[in-house]
Amino acid sequence: MRKLLTLAAIIAITNLPIGCGCDTGSCDDDGGVQETTINTIFISNAWVNENFSSQEVTSDYTIAAISLEVTEVDYHEVAYQRNNFGTSFINTAYALRIAPAPEPRQLLTGVSITSNEDVNSGGQTYEAGADLSELFVVNSELGQLRSISINDFIDEQNSAPFLFGSLGSQIFLKLSDNPDQAINSNIVVELSFDDGTTFRSELTIFNAE
Repeated sequence: MRKLLTLAAIIAITNLPIGCGCDTGSCDDDGGVQETTINTIFISNAWVNENFSSQEVTSDYTIAAISLEVTEVDYHEVAYQRNNFGTSFINTAYALRIAPAPEPRQLLTGVSITSNEDVNSGGQTYEAGADLSELFVVNSELGQLRSISINDFIDEQNSAPFLFGSLGSQIFLKLSDNPDQAINSNIVVELSFDDGTTFRSELTIFNAE
């Protein structure tokens, strides 16, 4: 009889519910986690140097920049698998896994930059509508700003999508060299992502000389 009571007590203890909070992210009772996709990208004039950025307008090509900021994201519930193993210890350990913080799931695949006016740079004329992306570099990581090529930034974002994809993430596009003639035109930036999504943002009057 005493053995039966001891066995019953062990069973009761091992099946007690144990609370689990998602301290680093969002989850529901079924173990759902969240991913995000970009809803809105805001484009504006800016200037940026090694340590600081501003939304002010300047025509100095060394600091004149196009700012792109993720201002709205959509959240998507993604349920991770939870098997019913039948053993309470395993079920409890499985349930106690902390869901990760919501993370962007889109990978940048391309950046296109065009102008409604001809652009002269490096002894070459880029006709209106031609891709100007090779003339620009990307600045990111405010406080430790550094210039890298657009292709290199795409590689970095693919390894760490939060660099441009999370809410509030921001990049700056700057000319890598002084244009042969002052640029004073409308600029269109089109961003492409691996899920087929494209964002087309137009900046009215970008000045650089």
